[in-house]
Amino acid sequence: MPVEKCPFCEWLRDMHGGEAHRVVAEMKASWLVLSASQAYRGYCLLICKTHAEEVFELPEDTRRDFFDDMARASEAIFKTFKPDKMNYEIQGNQVPHLHFHLIPRRDSDPVDARWPIWGQAINEPRLAHRDYRELAARIAERLRE
Repeated sequence: MPVEKCPFCEWLRDMHGGEAHRVVAEMKASWLVLSASQAYRGYCLLICKTHAEEVFELPEDTRRDFFDDMARASEAIFKTFKPDKMNYEIQGNQVPHLHFHLIPRRDSDPVDARWPIWGQAINEPRLAHRDYRELAARIAERLRE
């Protein structure tokens, strides 16, 4: 059930709040969306359609579908961008709505690939809408394979 002050619930209610150029795909239990920052090319968020703050709050079938979506999405990102490693983060400290950060990592990253990306000052490039759409289309194509 959507929560009034949750930014992700609001985003889902407005059908992406003007950010449709970053949407990769609607999946069974979630939406796959490119992160606004593309310092890590292919960095996506997987946002659960069901509002919950903790994994254990999801009904079992939704939880299973959410984790299946994560596996499918990360595989598509991996095949599209061919990173050295995928990082998976689920925190909810800033936005208390279940979502995965799916981050392709490379040895050449702006932050040493041995460490998480959080808390490091880096240039966070924003792309033109057409460039987000092109990246989203590439990942979506892999999801259809």
